[in-house]
Amino acid sequence: FAPPADEQRLTCTDVTITPCGGDAICVDGCSWQVNNNLNRQFKVRPDGALAVMQSGGMRSVTGTLTDDFVDLTNYNRYVQGTEGSLVFAYAGDGGSSLTITMRVGFTGETPTVGGAGTVKQGVPFEVLAPDTDAAAITVDLVNGES
Repeated sequence: FAPPADEQRLTCTDVTITPCGGDAICVDGCSWQVNNNLNRQFKVRPDGALAVMQSGGMRSVTGTLTDDFVDLTNYNRYVQGTEGSLVFAYAGDGGSSLTITMRVGFTGETPTVGGAGTVKQGVPFEVLAPDTDAAAITVDLVNGES
């Protein structure tokens, strides 16, 4: 393995959210986090290794989409247990790209309306892995070395 000669940043060019049986939806923002639930134990093993990774539970990938509350569509996705896909597309110089596709279920919450004006609605989601982790997230990297 040889590291690349120069590092380049990838810029997010598109985020598409497509609920099953529906059209792509537009949002103001998105955040997501990964918890691999690994517990590190620093014990010296006979082979001299120090860190031992042990599973502390199921892995989870969760996040929140942020959108204007205009009707009950996103709330109904949560109530009805709607599933869909969430695709992040990144691009860099020289034709490099990164595409991350996640199968998600909307976990939702009841929107809170505090008065007149634009109301922002958080639309929580969880990445679903019905059979294997590979069915939940796919990553496609294209660059001069892949």
